Amino acid sequence: MAVKADLLGMTFGYLTVVAPAEASPSGGTRWACKCVCGRVKPIGAPELKRGLTKSCGCKSAEMRRAANTRHGMTETSIYKIWSGMRSRCLNSNSNVFSYYGGKGVRICERWEAFEAFLEDMGPTYRKGLSIERVDVNGDYEPSNCTWIARSEQALNRTNTVRLETPWGHLSIKETAKKIGVSDKCLQHRLSRGWGGDKLFQPHRGW
Repeated sequence: MAVKADLLGMTFGYLTVVAPAEASPSGGTRWACKCVCGRVKPIGAPELKRGLTKSCGCKSAEMRRAANTRHGMTETSIYKIWSGMRSRCLNSNSNVFSYYGGKGVRICERWEAFEAFLEDMGPTYRKGLSIERVDVNGDYEPSNCTWIARSEQALNRTNTVRLETPWGHLSIKETAKKIGVSDKCLQHRLSRGWGGDKLFQPHRGW
């Protein structure tokens, strides 16, 4: 079947589509995109249309440098939320990376810069809220993120995050019940990076 050339010549951020490149593993089409720096890179149509990728990568470094400039907000709650989001998706040493970056959850290129994140999410932020993805299988991007109370997020997490346990893949709530501990106790263990038999041992006094 011929590829529908509906993106040829279109521009997305710093990228201009110059040709269909190849089929993606999911069966879609990657497009050959020329960046303003001159590099040509194959990129999937969803990434282009949703604004997840706007350059070949050369502008990401530029945005990261901008995010590290002095803006006087490094100690604020919203900055720490942005930093935590990046850690979950980009830091393979994070104890929750397997639930985010390890599962393919990405952060849109625009939010590489804290200032852009603040512009998009800051007006609706209130103290005590946490960032939540509307579609839990989607990425961190303006159209898929909202603020919710931390207590509500914790409840969502106990029901949706799946753990590999001796009893199969269970939610935090189900796993805690099997072990005989509270949801809070199990989440505490996970936050401390416990794994293996240690994670699933019975209650030990807290």
